[in-house]
Amino acid sequence: MEQLFQFSSGFFSVVTLYAQTFAVFKIKTNLLPSIAHSTLDVIAEVSRLNQGMKRHAEKVTAFGGDKLKLFLDGFSRNLSWFLGMTAYKLILIKDEKDASKAAEKEQEKIQDLIIQSNLLSGGIENRYITLFSSEALGHLEDLIKVSEDKKLLEMLKAKPMESSEDILVESILHPGKNTIIDKVLGYLQNGLETRQPFVPYARLAGADGMRLSRAAFAVMIKFSEFFSDFSGMVDEVDFQWSQLEGDDERDFKIKQTIKAMPNYDMILKRWDSASKMRQWVNEKKKNLSDKVKKDVEAEYKKKKEESPKQEETKAEAPKDDKPEEAEEKKAQEPVKEEEIVLIDTTEPAKVDGMGFTEADKAAIEDLSDKRFNEELQAIFGKIVEKAEFLVKLQVPGSYLF
Repeated sequence: MEQLFQFSSGFFSVVTLYAQTFAVFKIKTNLLPSIAHSTLDVIAEVSRLNQGMKRHAEKVTAFGGDKLKLFLDGFSRNLSWFLGMTAYKLILIKDEKDASKAAEKEQEKIQDLIIQSNLLSGGIENRYITLFSSEALGHLEDLIKVSEDKKLLEMLKAKPMESSEDILVESILHPGKNTIIDKVLGYLQNGLETRQPFVPYARLAGADGMRLSRAAFAVMIKFSEFFSDFSGMVDEVDFQWSQLEGDDERDFKIKQTIKAMPNYDMILKRWDSASKMRQWVNEKKKNLSDKVKKDVEAEYKKKKEESPKQEETKAEAPKDDKPEEAEEKKAQEPVKEEEIVLIDTTEPAKVDGMGFTEADKAAIEDLSDKRFNEELQAIFGKIVEKAEFLVKLQVPGSYLF
């Protein structure tokens, strides 16, 4: 611990490197000297505190070593987050003159909100750093070498170990991986549907709503103080399920058992919050359906307008035979049955204000449904992927409640 904060340590070198590098790029920035001085002051004071505690260990009991370590861990995480955010702000060069980059600017705003939020302030668990891209891993390795952290360098080259907690969270995210967890979530869903007063969104969006509710719940329960209680609930359901085999009232008895378990109401409250994703699914479906239909109609209309032009181009194409020779040749050939053209005496198909016939409308409807389902599932897949990333973070508990 002393080596971590002494002035010759790798940690101190990294802080100094950040400050000096940013000072070169942004000479007029007054914030950087303040960051550097404040950081050095904190390091110096913590170092003195640690030395004093070691010197008077027998007399000092009010501030234990474990608490100091927790304090230092929190300080390191927050400092790293702040330096990272500062690096992003200082190094990023924005071209404000280019008006065509409106979409990119909107994306940058979203990224800024994520970066400035407390969500990433705890960093990612060390065992997951191998999941980054090869380019990111290369940059991490360079920084780790500067800090001379041999343990972290070993983690960078090792495969992440899967814990029982990871398996539990993974099974919440993906239905079918663990039948017992599926049953527990089914019981929570039943508890929400039968809850008084009535919960209006409890049954919305069907299977899609359930899928996104599970994704949201996995993140919520992972970073709550009730994770161990939920794990105990899963174990109890597993035990009761085998014990009550053949009992006609098995489901009812298990529901009553888990309702009596510690913090059941708080876990159900988390499931209630996660189930609000069902409302979002319904709203998203409505907005996406309207958008997809408009896009398909525009594409269909464009193709329909281009079709006559293509036919005219083919008709105007030069022919090898002279008109007289072609007519004589055609007259000599026998008329085939399939070439006989019948005169259509039926009325022309009715078209609406946009020029679409009933057949056009049916084709547009089919294509819209297909594209709508494809885009919707892609969106849901991205949400589950984000949940898979979020459960790998280290989020300080004080930000979650």
